[in-house]
Amino acid sequence: MSSSVHDLSTILNTIQQTLYRYVLLTIILFGTIGNIFNLIVFLQPYLRTNPCSIYLIAYTIASICWLNFTGLTASLNFGFSIDLGTQSVATCRLRTYIVYVLINLMPDFLILAAIDRTFITTRKLSIRQYSTIKVAIYSICSVLAFWILFNIPALFYTDIVQMSTGKTICIPLPTNPFSNFIFIFFPISYGLLPPVILVTLG
Repeated sequence: MSSSVHDLSTILNTIQQTLYRYVLLTIILFGTIGNIFNLIVFLQPYLRTNPCSIYLIAYTIASICWLNFTGLTASLNFGFSIDLGTQSVATCRLRTYIVYVLINLMPDFLILAAIDRTFITTRKLSIRQYSTIKVAIYSICSVLAFWILFNIPALFYTDIVQMSTGKTICIPLPTNPFSNFIFIFFPISYGLLPPVILVTLG
């Protein structure tokens, strides 16, 4: 029985390693190419004057950063057994911090684009006037600054922990209030609110 379990575990580990080595890297490659094409389109002169395009440019840049940073580090970790997050406490904390920031930027930029479309299609002139390049840049900078500041605790409350199996991993320390808050807040801010807001705005 233990032999069959060991064989199954070995097969699953091999499948996981293959997926992270080849499939994930392929997804990263095609995802990056697709995002670059998005940038080429939205950076056309006739679109750069559209506030919605500015939001989508910000979303595309955040998407490229997320895809390459998170995807590549995951591929190195699970596909090639190179865990950059456990090289030092500094890289552990910095990686967690960057992931926390990026994971919230993408849905927020989409929400801003949807809000801009709502503004521009309303009949009220007082609301339509908020659909401007100036407002778009201010909104993007505000959202970026908020998540950069909001996630600063991740630079202090994340550490390298050794598991009972002997493997070391980089995780938010479960004993601190920030980690407990994040585990509740992120599913709401990233998983629940964006779809609800986007569906509401149409």
